[in-house]
This record gives sequence, C-alpha cells and structure tokens, in this order.
Amino acid sequence: MKRSMGSNQGGKTDAKAPAIAGAMSGSTFDSTMSPTVQDRSAHLKAAPPGKVWFVGAGPGSADLLTVRAIRLLARADVVLHDALMSDEVLEWAPAARHIAVGKRSGGISTEQRFIDRTLVECARHHAVVVRLKGGDPTVFARLDEEIDALDAAGIDWEIVPGITAASSAAAAAGHSLTRRGVSRSVQIVTPRVGRGEAQSMHWAEGLSPDATVVLYMAGQIAGECAAILMSRGFAPETPVVCVRGASWATQLVDRMTLGALAVDGLAVDERPVALLVGAAVTERVRDTPERVRDTPERVRDPSDRLRDSGSIWPDLVRYA
Repeated sequence: MKRSMGSNQGGKTDAKAPAIAGAMSGSTFDSTMSPTVQDRSAHLKAAPPGKVWFVGAGPGSADLLTVRAIRLLARADVVLHDALMSDEVLEWAPAARHIAVGKRSGGISTEQRFIDRTLVECARHHAVVVRLKGGDPTVFARLDEEIDALDAAGIDWEIVPGITAASSAAAAAGHSLTRRGVSRSVQIVTPRVGRGEAQSMHWAEGLSPDATVVLYMAGQIAGECAAILMSRGFAPETPVVCVRGASWATQLVDRMTLGALAVDGLAVDERPVALLVGAAVTERVRDTPERVRDTPERVRDPSDRLRDSGSIWPDLVRYA
C-alpha cells in the first residue's frame, strides 16, 4: 500500500485518497445500481475503506490548531479524541461523531487495543476518520501502535502535525528553547512508564546540563525527577520553569530551581504539566512589568468568528 504522507501539499487532495466529496454529499453508493437490499449490502462491503488522519490538536486552545487540522475536522465523519480535549476544539467537527479514547495517569484510561480496533472499524465504514491527539501526534502519543493496526488492515493514513508541549510551554513562559552560547540542543523526555513496567532512572541517561531538557508527563513525580537530574550532574541552581495548562484560560507559569523542586515537588491538578530545565530558561531581568500572562489572549470562539467572516469559512474547509 502506498501511503499518502506529505501528499497534501498545496492544499490539494491526494488523488488516491477516498472520494471525500461523495461522502460529504451523504451518498456512499448509487441507488440506481443497487435495486435490492442484498445488492446494496454487497456494494457497501465492496467499497474501499476510508482514511485515517492523525491530527495534532496542539496544547488545547482552539485557535492554535493548524489550518489543515481545521479543514479535516470540518469534514470528519468520526473523531476519536484524547482526554482533556476542549469543547472549543471539538466544535470544529460539528457533523462528526465524537468518541473519547483518552488516557489519564492515575485515572480512567482507554485500552490501546480498543483504540486500535475502533480506528479500523471506523475506517471501514466512514470516509474521513480523524484521530485527534493532544500536542503533536509523533511525540509520546503511541502513534506507531495505531499505525501498525491500520497497516495490518490495509487502511491508508496520514499525519498532520500539531504544536507539541515543549513549544507551547516555552511560548507561555516567554523563552526560546535554545540560546546562542548557552544551549545548542533540546532534549525531550518522559519518566513515565507503561502499565506493568518498573519505574527506573534510565530516562535520564544521556541528558546534558548544557541542553534545554523538557520533561513531559512528569508532574506527579517532579520532585523525584529533579533529584535524579542532580544525581546526573545538573546543578541545584539550574533554572526550572513549570507550565501548567499551556494556552488554557487557567494557564499557570511557575519558576524555581532544580534544588527547590527536588525538595518541594509540585502540586498537580487536571492541567497537563511541562517542565523546562536549563540555563536557556533563566528568568530575564526586566525594567518593565512582566509581559508573560497567566491567562493568554486567544480567540475563544474561532468557528463563530470564521463563519461570521463570510468568505473565509468556505475557503478554509474546501480541501482536506
């Protein structure tokens, strides 16, 4: 099977992709060619499967979705989405069936095997299936397992990138992840392990005090992570920026040192946490008031804004 990854350049639909236009018109077969119920059923069974798009939803704010993500959501038949997906984001898919398949550490989580099976079944019955993942689909999102299931079933797929937590947290804190003469690299890592796996310190191997280290899904064990980093050569005075709910209305940015984090840990809630560690996130000395706000300015009702603009909305959703 030839995948169509990267084939939507220039806003044009891959000619080998399913006939989305026919699906959107509400007809999946020509009734004049299927005079009996049995014939119709056989026709549907013979129809080619749909396609699955793995779409990055970014950090959570609806106006941080890419244009391609918005186009696909507007045309989706089914959207399988992660936990903590905001209503504002899901409103971009008003005609789709929404299926929650989220995972939360310490909470109710959807089995990966169920997600894999559901993706395959949805693609067999619908033309446009969106697997909506928080952040970017290629970063700590178990993407390969879902792709393997689709490949085994002969179903086409494509990846649509989104803003990952490292970028959204840096933006919220008002920092660059790299800095000339200070940090030449960014290392993204998670200490979180899968079910049945033993917790270890292997995740910290290879991390450099000269880099900017970004910890994903580490909020509940932030203190332990800080202690492990110091045991690996990171100085206790290394700057740390903790960003909770980047881009959310309840966004919160805290600053501390690695030593203080090791002692105090973090108070966590339902907001996702990203930790930025390294000299590149040293707090600036400003003569003017701090410009980074806890509550970011954003478009709160993007679908209404675009529809009200008249000419923009049809152009926005024309191609997937």
